[in-house]
Parts: sequence; structure tokens; C-alpha cells
Amino acid sequence: MAGNQPDTAEVLVRGAVIDLRDTGTAWTVVATWRQQTDCDVDVVAFAVDAQEQVTGDEDFVFYSATEHPDGTVRLATDGPTEQAVTADLERLPLEIRRVVIAAAIDGAATFSDVGAIEITVTPPPPCAP
Repeated sequence: MAGNQPDTAEVLVRGAVIDLRDTGTAWTVVATWRQQTDCDVDVVAFAVDAQEQVTGDEDFVFYSATEHPDGTVRLATDGPTEQAVTADLERLPLEIRRVVIAAAIDGAATFSDVGAIEITVTPPPPCAP
């Protein structure tokens, strides 16, 4: 971290949830891991309604559909070991209540084969005075 900013990193246990409501607009969640030759990790995002359901295919953001049609949820890939989801919470359609971010592995590998995955959540930059 730069300058005199405190380290406010929080370690979450498996399945933990962080509630970001009313705390800004476009949050970015970045997942990074060590290089694997026998598997690929795919980060995905689900824009879900009050019943925790996606209302259609457009609410599933993944490697071959990297952006929600209205641009409020986007997936970016930076090489084979880093992927990021950005969600503009203030612009989400009214029926979307939550953006769920998960990861999947294709094939026989498991997450224990991948090892530690670091998740960084970055708030939007502060508004200029």
C-alpha cells in the first residue's frame, strides 16, 4: 500500500459474504492464483433477483459473455492467473438484488489442486471535491 494508508485487509473463511450495499458504485473484485498447467479457473458472476435466481442468460457473466447487456457487470481477464468482476451497484436494474461472484474449474482438477486464491475487493475512487 502506498503512503500512510492502513492495511485493512480482511481474511474471509470459505463461503463468507461481504455486503457492499450503500457503499459506492462500481466495485471491482479481483481473483488471482498461481499458474496451473492442468486446469483453468473461470471466475463468473450471477446477477440475481430477490429469490436468488438469475432471470435470464444475460444475468450470467462469464468467459464467453463478459458483460451484462446494460454494462453494469463486467468480467476482465488478465492472463491465466487473474480475473476481475466489476459491478456498478447503483446502475443495476431494479429487479437485481445481488451480484454473486464464484469460480469454477473445468475437468478433473479441484480447488485444492489450485491452492490459495487471493480475492481483492476495490471500492470506487472517491469523488473529487
